[in-house]
Amino acid sequence: MLVVDDSAFFRKLLRGCVEDLPGVQVVGTASNGKLALAKIDYLKPDFVVLDIEMPELGGLETLQRIHRRWPQIGVVIVSGQAKSAAELTVQALARGALEFVPKSSAAGERHNIKELTRSLRAAIDAFRQSRVRAHPAPPPPGESASRLRAASSDRESNLEPLPKKLSGVRIEAIGIASSTGGPQALMALIPRLPAEVSVPVFVVQHMPPMFTAALARSLDRQSALTVCEAQEGQRVGPGMVYIAPGGLHMVLRGRPTAKSGVSIGLLNTKPENGCRPSADVLFRSMATSYGGAGLGVVLTGMGADGTAGVRAMKQRGASCITQLPESCVISGMPRAVVEAGLSDESLDPQRIAERIGLLLRFGS
Repeated sequence: MLVVDDSAFFRKLLRGCVEDLPGVQVVGTASNGKLALAKIDYLKPDFVVLDIEMPELGGLETLQRIHRRWPQIGVVIVSGQAKSAAELTVQALARGALEFVPKSSAAGERHNIKELTRSLRAAIDAFRQSRVRAHPAPPPPGESASRLRAASSDRESNLEPLPKKLSGVRIEAIGIASSTGGPQALMALIPRLPAEVSVPVFVVQHMPPMFTAALARSLDRQSALTVCEAQEGQRVGPGMVYIAPGGLHMVLRGRPTAKSGVSIGLLNTKPENGCRPSADVLFRSMATSYGGAGLGVVLTGMGADGTAGVRAMKQRGASCITQLPESCVISGMPRAVVEAGLSDESLDPQRIAERIGLLLRFGS
């Protein structure tokens, strides 16, 4: 492992957090991206912990150069929690960083070290389990939503025939679950949804506070649909994408047929599957609010969050699409749904967007 941070204090801290982890050897440190690239040439690490904000050569540009020259190397971003750092971190995740670790300053030093060690251990475990290390390219920065939709339309005729399970389904809401590798998958999916989408879309991405807001802003800039971080009591509207805030479960209250419609609730209740927000919590509430008219989508991620919630949706007659395992950074979440017999179809994220467009046009 190579540790890259412009702060000598944090280089020492990060090194101390990982050097006692089993199977981890820190082969060197660097104070900026330029030095990091030079050291990778001869140290040959298989894993880099990379600060996002540095002089000389910042984390985002360093990440891109690492992926061009050494696509097999796993990169985890270390980020402060300022708005600028959160924005850069989301860009890094969309461009193939495996995971990120926040620098916390909310508690005492001992607590911070414990949390940093836990986060780094989880990131290393994710790297060891990752299936895809070639970092497939997300939509290019600044590429217009209309161009993405046009490209999707050109490929719709090449989509696999509609599975019998999805024939004639009625969709009034879409719920999406994602974790490790999720920002990259979401960037491939959400901007490709057509502007004509007339149902709400709810997204649970496992992320801490501040970063989900940055993710929503980034997706909104790329998309024809309006993407926002969900708020307590917010009335649900068609063609809107709601991102669950980090640290809070997102639930739906009410029914679309009721006079007051459906609104969003945010809960600070205990984590489920070690996650808050949890996809299971969202999907269960979708089953109650939308019954058989919901569509669950489970993307890349570790663990099995979403499986129990999809089961609750399917019991009401809803449908589910999972990400194709070969296109996942980590296939744990969609694979758990498939192995439970709950997935109606598996596609890569771009094709999921195309399938949703067709279902809304012809299957509703």
